[in-house]
Amino acid sequence: MSRNSNARPDRLAKWRLIVIHVLQDGEQRFNDLKRASGASSQTLSRVLNDLQELGFVERHVETDGPVAVSYSLSVKGEDLGPLVY
Repeated sequence: MSRNSNARPDRLAKWRLIVIHVLQDGEQRFNDLKRASGASSQTLSRVLNDLQELGFVERHVETDGPVAVSYSLSVKGEDLGPLVY
């Protein structure tokens, strides 16, 4: 039985589901997401970048006063709600 050399476990899949689940409650800032998900900063950054590239998460930058970044589900991400919840 031949094994595909490009196949490797997707170690972020679990975290993607957790982040989508947490974001179902609404927009969250990075540290709130980190706290709610239990992910490390590095893992959460990678997951958020992946989910943005896939179109499931939107990033919002608030420039009033100190710069603050928050994340929310896109319409595409909200469609996953029944599958993740």
